[in-house]
Amino acid sequence: MPIDLSRVLDPSLAAALKPAFEGASFRFHEDGTAYADRAKDTYVVATTWLAGHQLPPELMGGHLLFFPSDVSSSEVEALAVSLWEEAGWLVPGVLGLTGEATLSGPWTLGKGQQAELNLPNSAAVVYSVQCRREREVPPPDAPVDFLDPWFKHVLPAGDEYLLVANLVTLAARLGGGLRSDMGHVAEPDPDAAVNLTVYSPNWLGGKDLLAELVPMFPGMRPFTAPIVPAEAVPGVLTGDVPLSRVAMKAIESAGIETEELNELMSQAQKYDLAALSEETNLKSTPEKPHEHEPFCLQLDLKPGAVLIEGHEAEYLPPVLRWEEWAEGPVFEYLLRWEPSDPIRGWDRRVPRALRIERVHATSTIESLAAELVAIVGGDAVDDEGFLVAFD
Repeated sequence: MPIDLSRVLDPSLAAALKPAFEGASFRFHEDGTAYADRAKDTYVVATTWLAGHQLPPELMGGHLLFFPSDVSSSEVEALAVSLWEEAGWLVPGVLGLTGEATLSGPWTLGKGQQAELNLPNSAAVVYSVQCRREREVPPPDAPVDFLDPWFKHVLPAGDEYLLVANLVTLAARLGGGLRSDMGHVAEPDPDAAVNLTVYSPNWLGGKDLLAELVPMFPGMRPFTAPIVPAEAVPGVLTGDVPLSRVAMKAIESAGIETEELNELMSQAQKYDLAALSEETNLKSTPEKPHEHEPFCLQLDLKPGAVLIEGHEAEYLPPVLRWEEWAEGPVFEYLLRWEPSDPIRGWDRRVPRALRIERVHATSTIESLAAELVAIVGGDAVDDEGFLVAFD
């Protein structure tokens, strides 16, 4: 039967897509998704249906993801599925993300569209984002926000904020960018994601892991730090790192008063200072189950360092939901960069010297993660929840 796009899509999106589906007939699965009668491989149809079709003018005003020509729809879909458990193709060319939010594409840019949208020359294909708008005006003294480059004087809120933030991380992973519905265009730094976490069903104590890694990474040692006064420790320990707007709203929603927050920060500071004041006492892998002593190892890079923190996992990223081993106890080994300048190292504009340091740290962390996966099994995941594969 001819497809009724409005059956599964927002009416405005269905109207914009109609020319691309002229003459096509579909059947629907029980879950409501559709596939083409003529397709032998419905997945290929889903990922390539809109390829070659020009971005409809009706969709130019919304959020747009853009990518270089070598980024495929299957790559975009794979990362979307990593971020949202319910992500999947609704109809060919339209990927459901979360709730009612969708991503349609890949669209090509017609004559003059690239200039009209102020997209960079590298933008070869675009995906249109459909979602419900939620906006808020931040107070004048609000700290810098992750999404400030794409929005001025007003920010997305609620589900839209989370959606756009995740799409920015997706764009960064594939070397693309985002044009917001306010017309602001920016490309996130693809090198900003440094840390990795190895999730595994197998536990290896700090003493045993150190013995495994030292031959390949000379200088690996138990984490140590001198006793330091609070004012000498930058960042959270002195309370001078501003909370993000998301964190502020979460605190407000939880009903935490200022006095209570200050007390929690004070307790956290005491805990961190205690941890920084003594050498890690490494344990071997326990013979008895459920005896898993957390540990921390350190590899000095000069400048900077990489830490490996091992403990039982309390949370698993959605990308691991299909792994059978993830159904039982899971352990995580967090590989974390400690820049020589812990404040500027995570700035939006990282100084050149720190960028060089970050490249070295990234390469070291990837090598360590690959070795960890070979030793304990499991998978490596980056800070954004994307699976990382090693050659």
